[in-house]
Amino acid sequence: MKEKMKDFGGILLLVSFYVLVILIKSNFGEYILGSTVDFDVQHYIIPEYLRNLFYETHNLFPDFSFHLGAGVNIYCLSYYGLFNPIMLISYLLPEVKMLDFIIVSMGIVVISSCILFYYYLKKNGYSRMICFLSSFLLLCSAPFIFHSHRHIMFMDYFPFLILGLFGVDIFVQKKKSFLLIISVVLIIFTSYYFSISEIVALFIYGIFKYIRLNDTNFVKFTFNFGIRFLIAVLISSVLIFPTLYVIIARKNR
Repeated sequence: MKEKMKDFGGILLLVSFYVLVILIKSNFGEYILGSTVDFDVQHYIIPEYLRNLFYETHNLFPDFSFHLGAGVNIYCLSYYGLFNPIMLISYLLPEVKMLDFIIVSMGIVVISSCILFYYYLKKNGYSRMICFLSSFLLLCSAPFIFHSHRHIMFMDYFPFLILGLFGVDIFVQKKKSFLLIISVVLIIFTSYYFSISEIVALFIYGIFKYIRLNDTNFVKFTFNFGIRFLIAVLISSVLIFPTLYVIIARKNR
């Protein structure tokens, strides 16, 4: 119990620091967080449109928008959160303004990422001080405090990436792959653009963890490990392939 209280104290310090920085940056509530350019034309306007389109059509998988310009393939907007699991939560909250939802949800993304990272390090045997300092450095990195209210696509996938690290550990140690697969799926749905580097990072991390076990079945492990990522990609194909088609079609015009 005493150990858990010490961990809770460290996490509370991280959360308090983040809240203090956000209060200072918003001049203690005088200003709304968010870029005056990107938030207005991208970050909350397009998700708000997608949410309203769902309320109008009751279709989670639309294929065309008649309301933008002269009409546009809906997958032209997939980068802005078409199937983003975080944005999909807002569909359950019609009374909440999308701007408010994004500001609060990005704060939760930052805090949850730091907490997950803290416990990931703790699970891998690092001292409480190392866990705290590493999580603090993560919190202070550019993708977090800055991009959480500037360019949210650069960091909103982080909780799922860290869950993926947990998933890799479980797969290497117990050969159970559910958490790994679902984490990769959520990463792709959150940000297919950054998912490639994240998948590569998780794959390299898994190989590293396996090599440390000094097991001789390296080829078999690598094949089985890679299959899990392939399964995640195939599950996410409802987003990947239509988006890829739109990118290729527009490039060939």
